[in-house]
Amino acid sequence: MSNITVSLNTLLEKTKHYDKDERWMATSDLCTFMQRSPGLDSATEGRICNAILNLLNDDSADVQAIAVRTLTTLYSICTPQLRTIASTLLGRLMSEEKGLRDVYANGLKKLLAVLATLDQRALDQQPQLQMQVVSVCIDPLLRGAVVKKSSNNNNSSSSKHDHVAVYSLEVLSELMLHFGNCEMVMAQGERIVGILLGVLKDGQPDLVKRAIPCLGRTTAHLSVQLVERTVETLAAEIRQGGSNSPIYVRTLSSLTQHCGRSLRSKSGLILEILLEFVKPNDGDSNMDGDDDDDDDEDQLDEEQLSIQTQLRESTFTAISSLMESTPSIVMGNDNNNSRANLIKITDCISYFLKYDPNYFESDDEDDEDDDDNDNEMSDDNDDEDDDDLEDDEDDLDAYGVEDDDDESWKIRRAALRCATSLIQLCNTTSTKSSSSSSSNATSSATDSAAAQALGEFLWIGNTNNDTTTTTATTTNKKKYKSLSSAILARIQNNAERESHVLLDALAAFQLLLQNTDGDNTNSNSATSEYIASKRGVILTTSTALLKAKAHVHGKSSVDVKVAVLAILQSLGTTTTDSTTTTEEQAALSQVMHLLEHDNKSLKHAALVYLHSLQLDQHALAAPYLLQNQQYLQKIVNLTQSTEEWYKIHALALDVLAQLCHNTQAIIHTSSEQQNQIAQTYYTALTPAFQQADLDTSIKTSTLLCTAALLTSSLLVNNQDKTTTTLSSNQVEQCVQYCCSKCQEVSVRSTALRALLSICTSEYLNFAPYFVSTLGVLADLLSKEQKLSVEYIRTFKQGVLDVLLAMLQNSNNTSGIDDNDDQIMSVMDRLLAQLGEIIAPNDLHISHFGLCVTLAAMNAMKNHAKYNIVMCKLVCRHVVSSLLALVSAPLKLITTQEAGSSTNSNASNANPGSSSSNLLTVVTQILCQLVFCSTTHAGSDAAEGCMSFQELYTSIHSRARECTTSSTTNSNSTASTKSTTSISSSKRTLHNLAVCIASITAVSTPAQLQQVQSELLSVLESPQGGDLQLMLALLTVGELGQRVDLSKSCSAFHIGLLTRYMYGNAAGSSAASAQQYEEEIRSCAAYALGHVCVGCMDTFLPLLLEAFEAAKATGSDGSDAAHAKTQYLLLSSVKEIIVYHLKSHCKDDNNGGNGSVALPHTLLQDIEPHLTAHLNQKEEGVRTMVAECFGALAALHPDAILAKLSELAARYGSSHDVRACWTVLNSVRCAIVNHVDGGVLGKYLPSFLALLDEQDLEVRTAGLLMVNSVVHYQPNTVTTEHDGSSIMSSQILPKLYELSKLTVRREVNLGPFKEIVDDALPTRRAALSVFTTSLKNCPQVIDIPAFMPILAASLGDVQDAQLQAHQIVISVSAQHPQALLDAVDTFVEPLEKTCRKKKGTKTGAELERLLEWIKSALRTMLVLSRLEGLDSEVHRKFCDFVDRIKKNPAYANMLAQLEEENISAPASRG
Repeated sequence: MSNITVSLNTLLEKTKHYDKDERWMATSDLCTFMQRSPGLDSATEGRICNAILNLLNDDSADVQAIAVRTLTTLYSICTPQLRTIASTLLGRLMSEEKGLRDVYANGLKKLLAVLATLDQRALDQQPQLQMQVVSVCIDPLLRGAVVKKSSNNNNSSSSKHDHVAVYSLEVLSELMLHFGNCEMVMAQGERIVGILLGVLKDGQPDLVKRAIPCLGRTTAHLSVQLVERTVETLAAEIRQGGSNSPIYVRTLSSLTQHCGRSLRSKSGLILEILLEFVKPNDGDSNMDGDDDDDDDEDQLDEEQLSIQTQLRESTFTAISSLMESTPSIVMGNDNNNSRANLIKITDCISYFLKYDPNYFESDDEDDEDDDDNDNEMSDDNDDEDDDDLEDDEDDLDAYGVEDDDDESWKIRRAALRCATSLIQLCNTTSTKSSSSSSSNATSSATDSAAAQALGEFLWIGNTNNDTTTTTATTTNKKKYKSLSSAILARIQNNAERESHVLLDALAAFQLLLQNTDGDNTNSNSATSEYIASKRGVILTTSTALLKAKAHVHGKSSVDVKVAVLAILQSLGTTTTDSTTTTEEQAALSQVMHLLEHDNKSLKHAALVYLHSLQLDQHALAAPYLLQNQQYLQKIVNLTQSTEEWYKIHALALDVLAQLCHNTQAIIHTSSEQQNQIAQTYYTALTPAFQQADLDTSIKTSTLLCTAALLTSSLLVNNQDKTTTTLSSNQVEQCVQYCCSKCQEVSVRSTALRALLSICTSEYLNFAPYFVSTLGVLADLLSKEQKLSVEYIRTFKQGVLDVLLAMLQNSNNTSGIDDNDDQIMSVMDRLLAQLGEIIAPNDLHISHFGLCVTLAAMNAMKNHAKYNIVMCKLVCRHVVSSLLALVSAPLKLITTQEAGSSTNSNASNANPGSSSSNLLTVVTQILCQLVFCSTTHAGSDAAEGCMSFQELYTSIHSRARECTTSSTTNSNSTASTKSTTSISSSKRTLHNLAVCIASITAVSTPAQLQQVQSELLSVLESPQGGDLQLMLALLTVGELGQRVDLSKSCSAFHIGLLTRYMYGNAAGSSAASAQQYEEEIRSCAAYALGHVCVGCMDTFLPLLLEAFEAAKATGSDGSDAAHAKTQYLLLSSVKEIIVYHLKSHCKDDNNGGNGSVALPHTLLQDIEPHLTAHLNQKEEGVRTMVAECFGALAALHPDAILAKLSELAARYGSSHDVRACWTVLNSVRCAIVNHVDGGVLGKYLPSFLALLDEQDLEVRTAGLLMVNSVVHYQPNTVTTEHDGSSIMSSQILPKLYELSKLTVRREVNLGPFKEIVDDALPTRRAALSVFTTSLKNCPQVIDIPAFMPILAASLGDVQDAQLQAHQIVISVSAQHPQALLDAVDTFVEPLEKTCRKKKGTKTGAELERLLEWIKSALRTMLVLSRLEGLDSEVHRKFCDFVDRIKKNPAYANMLAQLEEENISAPASRG
């Protein structure tokens, strides 16, 4: 027997020991044993569980308590025993004996929580475990929660039962939280509600406290009808009045929190009831201590007054919950009702914000609206601060006798929180609007307008003069115009005597400013103008609160000031309006005084406010601070003390960094002030320069402030631009600090950004620090990093960014001394590191490394001594890595380079520009090496610099290695080369061909002739294998693009390239026939097209002659071979056209006039050959024709589109299906190539006429063309002419027709027959047009007319259904009402999809089916959340949703979708 078994047996025996201490210790040890010994067998777990359960009947309460705590350990370990444990705990909880009911209740709650979070594996072992435990618990808990009336003689029994009911309600509430949606629980929903309502009616405080949240959790899962009946019951009880009214109001609040969506139909009733309890009293002239109001209050005893206070507090809480759950009650589509509700709610809030019966105002105070007397507030001067104490004591006397039992503040606080909920609706609606995609433009505009209207109302009030919505408070002499006025009144003149309520008022006002002021989307012009008019009042009020002495607000004094600073921050940046300049300066002056306060939080808040002012753009604050040196010094002082909070130190530096970027403020300072300010800044930076062990945030802020100082106009004297305000030693120390921090991992990225700014500063001559900084960065690249690969990559990119900026700035390199050999030593180290980071495994970093290399070569180009040395260093360190990079099978070029790659453009290209792709940078480096070696040829200086011949040989050597490796791999794996191997080899050969052509183009004429001869030799007698031949062909093409080969190349070369395309070059033997494969033919076509680019006049006619030759010989070979030849010839033509198209686009982007476009004379030569191939049998040939026509149309839209329109009419009348298909695809390619929309619009109707063709392929091609138009140029089809647009008159009618088209036929497959729908691609294309239209031009779609089509698509095949699901989700955000009207028609197809059977499907097939079902469920959830969905009107759909949600087969999928937060934006409330 093992030691573990012996130990366990011993512990189990001790649980039966006569000594209670032994039993307690054994139970505790069992708990530890279970935690340390997982994976016990079920028999052992059962023994332990039984032993612990027996201890629940122990005589000792301590043993019972430890037993329950031990049981909580068993929950996650002994899951099979959970039902037994739950039953035992329930028995003890309901026992007639006195016991530890709280312990048992906590054990049960813990058990339910663990049960709800069991993993899938445990549930698979016992699938009914959760339901079994719930079935054990539900009935006893409901019986225990029933309130039993007892006689006065049996009070002890009643008290005992009440004690059981308390804990029963606690456990029942936990059960509802985790398992309220179980079918078993929902079946007893009506019984549960009845019991809980009985508890509420009984009114026992302990029971009510637990019954309210329990009822809320219960109704969250009940049917809408039952929830509505519950609300009606509560409403009836509230109308009857009585002492339980506060209870029922609190219950309504709980219901609105848990099931607000289900109460939308009853929201008006609930609000009407609630407003009755906070309805303002008529005739009250003053809430603050008003005599009439006091008479009513005096008639209430203390208990009644407490009940009334609790009732009003609960009512405001319920209104808050109602607005949060159902925003439509104040922001709904029904403007009249929602506006009336909004006015009533704000009137109630404003009224009770003044509710302070113990406050007495002086008789001579004006009763005017606070909006009219806000500007009359006194502005205390600094010399009156000594009288604040006496004034505050007088203010305290106004409150009368201090009453510790006064609870009126609770009502004011509840009213403020209700106001906060109303204000938050602005931000919630705006967030929903801004998060909506562009496809939801309609919904977003509606939400934004609603938020703006609410913001305007909260600030200005009811501007509609709607007398029908005015409440009874119109007779109130001091009724505030708006909610903002009411909140502001509580802040002014010490009106609020409770500091925590004042904090709530400040927070509410700050939120109102934050959500509606400035550039916020919730602010319209009226709101902004009103806030601007109140700006002075807000600033004056804020200044007064900031000046208040500490005793005024007691312990909350600091919190009040922090809240005021938050208000100032939300108020936004200062305007240039002179009317508020005084208030702005007064507030700013008071904020600056707070920087000397003892409290760190207050100083930090003041700095946060200053930072929020955006001092780099501030027209008032920045000059004010710079011209008052004492204020600037206060900020600097915060950086000098080591005792300051590190966040204060860092934030002070951030404020200084912002300030020195305000160029306009610095310009208006004198030279003396400028020097003084600069030295003050340097003083702020000094502590960080001298101390190494500072917090990371301080180092970061120091780096940013240093960079700001050295890149601002503050560095240069305003009068003498050649004089700096800092000495050279000080500047050097700043630069050295940035360089030193590059060594620290925590601030390295910030240091590199700072250096990047400094080295490109227009105010700083960085040349004296260029070499030293370059050395630091070179050494930094060489350091071995023990960090993550991703971080190292980011770090390298940061260093290379700085290096590139330094080397590209000509001011930095212009001052290099030709006698300074240190620069070459640094360059040697730098290039050595660059050679190591240039590798095929990271093209992005390699690109940066090569750009830095090229920038370094360009920087030294103007120094005759260093230019040749740089080339030698590049040859030594970089060329090997460079050639390894271009030899890798990677696509290094992303754009077609235009023009000749001569030495001039190779030298002057900007390596950091977006057009300089990696292969371009490579060729520029190689060209510079060739140019340098050619220039210094024959001299000793050129020794060590690779010549053209050496580079040419090295590149060819790489090519031979590539071909040898590929041949070896091919022979070892298969007799023929795989497609992947050929493709990879072709990419490598293309890279090498570009390099060879580039260096040949800048070589001497003799070297150019030598290369041409070698290429011709290879083409005439291919002896090196297929890959060598492919390299030669690609090189000929690249060289022909760069150099005019017409003088050295005869028609024989063109004929040779053409024969390679045919696959029957002269002299090829049968043994070498394998050389001429498809890739070789493609390379020949590529070469032929690019050679023509170099000399169009000479070679293009020869290419066109090849078309004629191919046509003449077409009948001699097979149709497939002839089609392939046509395809390749057309691809050569396409290379020519695409080259000119990209050159044209590049010239346009550079501000040119497109002069390199294909000439019209050549266009006339090409177009007939394209037209001749319009109706070819092979689809690939026709596709190539379409691509050629599309590119030509982008170059010459008028001519080509007119020709295509003519062809459409000609072939449309003859019903030539292939030609029509090619024309439509040509137009689609033209649209993709951004053809002129104005020209396209003229000819588009003739193309749309082809949609009437009966052939399905033509119709599908037409729809795809329409989809491209709507996607790329929607204005072309939506612009109206003569009252209608192309979209509405021609496209939409055909779209509705073709989206319903079905062409089914029966296919006999032998053992069985299958129905095939040939119109499926057409319907899918139509759906794609609808999807694109909803995104780019939703205004043209008739949504109601589209709903039947959408319903039919939901029942189509899988791919069409998935498209339809996405459309439903999109439409739900833009047009929810249209979906609501048709939602019942979606039930049948959605339910059919949801009930798809898995059958024997496995693997990818099963996964695809599950995703199909999940997409349908997602669509169902989106529809179920539409605002306005009614269970009576849309019963069919609601019943479908209930069936699906109750089906356990969909539980996991629904849970996943809920986690994804799938919801229609328009339905979020």
